[in-house]
Amino acid sequence: MRSYRVLVIVLIVIIATVIAVFVITVCHDDGDRDATAHSGTGAMQVEQSFPDLAPTTPLPRIDALGTFLAGRAAGQVMADLGRAPARVPARNATNAPIVLWGYTDGARAAVWAGGLAPGYAPELDLAGIAAGAVVTDPGQLLRLVDTSRARR
Repeated sequence: MRSYRVLVIVLIVIIATVIAVFVITVCHDDGDRDATAHSGTGAMQVEQSFPDLAPTTPLPRIDALGTFLAGRAAGQVMADLGRAPARVPARNATNAPIVLWGYTDGARAAVWAGGLAPGYAPELDLAGIAAGAVVTDPGQLLRLVDTSRARR
């Protein structure tokens, strides 16, 4: 029965991710790149539609390789987000199973959090991870985007 519930949760998370990516893409705001929420964006509308579903946080925008490769820090942030609902009495979520999810850099953070959870956050009942567009080989990615040869 638990595996069925986990499957349903993962499917809901995947569907929510697809909807969020679509809305964010369609309603993209080219305003301040460092703002965490823009008025009128699809991301804000999605978050307002489901305020009690789960804690959310924007991860820093990736503008440098050093930030991209900081997997441990991103994983710790994601694990801390998994801890958050249990610490809010009104949520009544103590010992509730959680699913971590993300897309691109958020997916990297979710995967790192899953790997770190047994040692960093052993109290989490991690039911699953939904990760989309994870870079599995950063070295290959860097070789693909290396434009230094094109400039010669």
